[in-house]
Amino acid sequence: MLVKHGWATDDDIEVRIDDADTEVRGHVDGVLYNKNVVLEIKSINHYGFGKHKKSKMPKDSHIIQCNLYMWLLGIDTGVIYYENKNNSEHLAWKLEPDEKIIADLNARIMK
Repeated sequence: MLVKHGWATDDDIEVRIDDADTEVRGHVDGVLYNKNVVLEIKSINHYGFGKHKKSKMPKDSHIIQCNLYMWLLGIDTGVIYYENKNNSEHLAWKLEPDEKIIADLNARIMK
């Protein structure tokens, strides 16, 4: 979808993380290198979507996940994108690194 709409290239999508120092492994849904942005895409059912639309906040674990990827990749902007599985409605939140979350992650990972 992102490539189709010109927001990303094939090189931007799904970046593998395999960090030897932290032993963190995973896949970032996307990194928009031309904009230096980590992208986390979540599909969510209608009930959950409505909950996040009303609260105007993404799920805490998604915020932590996005901060982890920004920290490991050295990127200062993240976007969490939710798509409603039932009707394709979408929400997005732009994030900057949260130093408290990153410090907590660093303390837990680097034990």
